[in-house]
Amino acid sequence: MRITGSDGFSGPYAAGTYTITRGGAYGPTEIGDRSNDPNATGHESGPTFVGTPLCVTTIEPVTIEGVHLKSTVPGVVCIYATAGANVTVRNCYLDAYVRNGVVAWFNSSTDSPSTITFENNYVRGGTIVVGWWGGATTLSQAHIRYNYIEDIYGRLDGTGPKRQAIHFHDVYGPNIDTSWNEIVNHWQRSCVEDVITFYADPNCRCGGTAASRAQIHDNMIDGGWPWPGAPPDTYAGSGTIVDLYGDGYGAFADFHNNQYVALCNTGADVSAGQSSHVYNNRVVCSGRLPDDSDWAPVPSYGTGMASYHRGPALLWDGIEGHPGWGDIKFTNNVAGFQRPTGRSDWWFEDNPGRDPVTQKGNLVIDAAVRADTAWYSGGHVSDATSEGGDAYTITNADQDAERSRWQKKVTASGHLVGPRSGLGPAEKCLYSDEGLW
Repeated sequence: MRITGSDGFSGPYAAGTYTITRGGAYGPTEIGDRSNDPNATGHESGPTFVGTPLCVTTIEPVTIEGVHLKSTVPGVVCIYATAGANVTVRNCYLDAYVRNGVVAWFNSSTDSPSTITFENNYVRGGTIVVGWWGGATTLSQAHIRYNYIEDIYGRLDGTGPKRQAIHFHDVYGPNIDTSWNEIVNHWQRSCVEDVITFYADPNCRCGGTAASRAQIHDNMIDGGWPWPGAPPDTYAGSGTIVDLYGDGYGAFADFHNNQYVALCNTGADVSAGQSSHVYNNRVVCSGRLPDDSDWAPVPSYGTGMASYHRGPALLWDGIEGHPGWGDIKFTNNVAGFQRPTGRSDWWFEDNPGRDPVTQKGNLVIDAAVRADTAWYSGGHVSDATSEGGDAYTITNADQDAERSRWQKKVTASGHLVGPRSGLGPAEKCLYSDEGLW
């Protein structure tokens, strides 16, 4: 193992966990399969930090680059960073394709906000978690960009918690940028709930700030399915969501220029919070299985975009003095969401007792999707609170065209999604059915 810039790295592997106690650059190296770690006695009913392969306990700047790591123990967190950490994880291959896997957990606190950069990694199976349970905390920065993420797998046979690809929990602050990630969940090989989430527990908050809104943009979210073997109509996830529990809320977030493909329930969803803006996104979902042999298990309430307030009628943000629900906007999006019973492109709550959702300029797809047309094209505009658009049936070919649009967009941007080659100890195949190991 090559370690540069610090002597604060302890182990050895046989003892269970590497701990980084001082700032510096770490990697490249192959940590390997953690199933032989006697301390890694995880359980799918909840994450555990016992046996975490790589643990950052310093607040000095740390860069982890070119690390290959696999966990085969349910619930074990692969990389953990303490509150206040200033950590960059880049060009790593991280495999947590186990029940309730967690690829990286970045803690933060109000007294010690963290600075996080997670870029150009390959992730399989596990969630990237930012935040903590037990009270609202603040961040200095969270950049999660240019990653290739596939087959999030949260539970087996319906037991254990559900998992997301990227999950912000009870944490807020400036400089949140989640962008240019390609997130692919395959039918019968994944079990993802909501793919990108901002979630707040009671009396907590999650998202950006009025002065520095959270930016979730230019992501490809491809696939959202129930767990393998699940009965029909059991999937309730979404592509992106601002969500709550009790009187918690999320706020000050912009979701734009994302693409949502092959989702069984909902594309873009806002069910809580104040000042969430959803605009310039594209939703193309056929409601069919990948081989086009039958309808996918799309629930009767599935829809391309949705917004509704499922918390108390009045919430107040004591920090910034804004109401807890309001200024929710869905504008200039393009949507085509197919159910077995017909189209359901969007539904926005129209409740005169609450601040209404602003919906304007959203476009209903009414013709075959093409990869070489303008972003905002291929349909007719509707400002209705709900839209079905049954004149055209979305197909798997439309989804494939939207995937081609994504590839063209990435190429034109000059960004590289996934690890840069040559930085790890060995070249791995990103798209192998057998994973990385």
